[in-house]
Amino acid sequence: MTGQRKILYVPVEGVTMDMLWGLIELGIDADCFSQTMPVCDYSEEQLSLLCDSCKQADIALSQRFSVVIAEACHRTGCIYISWIWDSPQRELYLEEAKYDTNRIFVFDRCQLKRMQEFGIGNIYYEPLATNVTRTSTIVIDEAELARYGHDVSFVGSMKYNENRRESVRRLGELTGGASERLLQDKIGHWGRNDRFYDRAPEDVLRIAGGMIRRTERADRCIPESYLTETMLADEISYLDRVEMINAVAGKYDLALFTELNETGNDLSDRVKVFPRVSYDQEMPKIFNVSGINLNLTKISIESGVPLRVFDILGVGGFALTDEKEELYEIFDVGKELDVYTCVEELKDKIGYYLQHETIRKQIAYNGYCRVRENYTYPKAVERMLQKA
Repeated sequence: MTGQRKILYVPVEGVTMDMLWGLIELGIDADCFSQTMPVCDYSEEQLSLLCDSCKQADIALSQRFSVVIAEACHRTGCIYISWIWDSPQRELYLEEAKYDTNRIFVFDRCQLKRMQEFGIGNIYYEPLATNVTRTSTIVIDEAELARYGHDVSFVGSMKYNENRRESVRRLGELTGGASERLLQDKIGHWGRNDRFYDRAPEDVLRIAGGMIRRTERADRCIPESYLTETMLADEISYLDRVEMINAVAGKYDLALFTELNETGNDLSDRVKVFPRVSYDQEMPKIFNVSGINLNLTKISIESGVPLRVFDILGVGGFALTDEKEELYEIFDVGKELDVYTCVEELKDKIGYYLQHETIRKQIAYNGYCRVRENYTYPKAVERMLQKA
């Protein structure tokens, strides 16, 4: 597969080392760069050190696209494989993303199309994955079973931002309520065809664009309409999650594990709120012992399946998620996980699956088998290396 090619794995801030696990499980003797690299701004010292290592390698890999890795590979002729786990990653709009030494992999076909239209040539589609090997070693004791064993759980950020909330409020005043109507038309509609992007009126985008401070380098390169829509999408994601969680907590035992400073003031008193948990140790335990694990994909992920779904299924948890187009390409919906498209359908399905434990556990097992077979780090890394 890789022949005699030398592989360099480069850690990037904000992500796990799971891609390195994939290389190890494939039996590839890869070097691991000694420093964690930034995503965007970097020093000359970091670039120089990385160039020294890239000169000795044929392929460098990272999760997330890193500007400094792209620059080092471009200068040394090393192929750079980056695997994007979020959408949008704004650094993909920088000139460094267009280097011909890049091999960029995204998990959302809509994002793939956007980046191709922007001028990125070597960009490919690769769904996300989970580290089944790492999570299979986790042991859950009785105290953790009691602490995490809720009927329904949601693990993730609420996406609340006070500055964004104020900007959206002002936007509503300046557009005569047009922006508020735009948001309200999307909130609570979670079907695969309930898209948000490319539907905002031009006057809303124009006024909102003038309110955004482009302080980061990447923000100055992103098309203004897309940057504006993403700001509005983040507010919808927050309001969507509030609606979902409040509706479920009003009827069932629901636990929310999140950043406590990002919850806002809109949650019902019936929601059981717990602090953020660690990705590699606590989160898999919650997914495994919860009766039902909810996913509500943030709006800026347009068609792809987010990492949370793979992580739930990878530990044998039952996943109930909003509907995304690519779910039907990757999973057998109804047999390996299930979907909802509105609040009433969500509540009805929660009630059904809590009452039918055998069916729920069989679906969870089927989902685990699907992920173990096709969506692990060794499988994904092997596919990406074939395109390098």
